[in-house]
Amino acid sequence: MILSRREPLAVFCLFVAACRHPAAHYDLRRDGAASILVPPGSASSLDVIPHARRKRATISCDVDNDLISLTWRGNNAIAKLRSRPLYEAEGQRVDVDSLHGVEALRSALYELEAKGCFTPAERVHLQIQIAETFALPPPFAYYLRFGPYLTSGSVDFTPDFRLKVISPIANGYATAIYKINPRPDTGVQVLLQSVTPEGPETGPIHDLLAKSTQLRDFRILLWTSRSSADHLATLLAAETRSSLDEATRRFGQNPDNFCSSPLPPGVACVVVTKDSAVNVEIRVLVNGRDEYLALGGSVRDALRAGKAKESVIPNLKVSRLYRGKPISLWFDPGKKDILDLVLLPGDQVTW
Repeated sequence: MILSRREPLAVFCLFVAACRHPAAHYDLRRDGAASILVPPGSASSLDVIPHARRKRATISCDVDNDLISLTWRGNNAIAKLRSRPLYEAEGQRVDVDSLHGVEALRSALYELEAKGCFTPAERVHLQIQIAETFALPPPFAYYLRFGPYLTSGSVDFTPDFRLKVISPIANGYATAIYKINPRPDTGVQVLLQSVTPEGPETGPIHDLLAKSTQLRDFRILLWTSRSSADHLATLLAAETRSSLDEATRRFGQNPDNFCSSPLPPGVACVVVTKDSAVNVEIRVLVNGRDEYLALGGSVRDALRAGKAKESVIPNLKVSRLYRGKPISLWFDPGKKDILDLVLLPGDQVTW
């Protein structure tokens, strides 16, 4: 048989496509003493993220990061894994330098978004695509999307979260649930969903959240008072992310008195008192029911929410979104590594 000039190319393309056809599951496996999560069709160190943005930018949108670098070819992003995040000696926590690298990557993406390299939605999509591209320590996907709060000491509100506020009332405590919605352009809006026991929600925390018609970016700051060993939280909000970042920098210089001092225009601040609590939670599906887990919640936490014990591991099934669709996450049922898997919004756990 004689092939035309086009036929060899077609055969080659079919061959490459067959080779690159991804497995239809995630794989949680051991990498030495620690765990690693391998996505379907995982790239070793370099991959193209097609159609990462709709419009080309007139400025450089490349990211030079110690962990992952990004370059652009038109509207396609080329992600390169420059060094794999490391574990600390005990084997199950990503080391501090790797966490700083993640935060630097996130900061770079936010800065490029502000410069017009891509939209907020495209930035989020890019973060998700990167996490779905490389085989990395399981917490990395969480830190890339929501930040390494253990080192940054802060948590930004996103539509992936809901907010639970516990405040004192005359006969005990009230629990208020807030929904976090995306704005059409940028930022979020925080809306009160419910209060238990029923009644009007009042107080400085609610007053600040009620201003989300003007304020667009919200952040919880975790800190230790200089005058005591108390671990405290502050709710900070601003009209723009750049204002929020600048307010956060100034807060770090004087956390004890920042909220009581004159604030920059377009910035609001409330200290969460010792008798109150502000928690962000993610939604996961546990045996077909919505459960809300605390920040960094794991499969172990999902079992507790479903009132199950570790003995269910042989019957345990976990699924995670890949390219927007849920697929299976494989693991060794003879080991307990799956219990420490940090869950993402949309994950499903059944037994």
